[in-house]
Amino acid sequence: METDRRIAELLSLGFSYSEIAERLGLTPEAVKVRVYRMRKRGELKPPLASAWDELVNNLLAAKLRVAHVRDELALKHPSLMKEIDELTVAAEALKRAVDVASFLKALSRSKR
Repeated sequence: METDRRIAELLSLGFSYSEIAERLGLTPEAVKVRVYRMRKRGELKPPLASAWDELVNNLLAAKLRVAHVRDELALKHPSLMKEIDELTVAAEALKRAVDVASFLKALSRSKR
């Protein structure tokens, strides 16, 4: 159904139920019911998966921002490099932790 497809698309972009309802001319309750039915039919990921994907994407974006800032500051303020290097190491450690958690989550799903 076209409305369900639009709802799924807007959800993936991070819109709330009330924002989706306003855009599509529905009530927030109608959007909530449609989302519930789509999840029940397996047409949408559970909210935790979406939140998990968002977390991973945010961590990767943060790593890119850190790298960009590091390059700029290296040219202007070499004395700050030590602190920036520490932040970079922390971001990489966090990414590895997320990778391990993703693997464990996938492993637990495969055992069901």
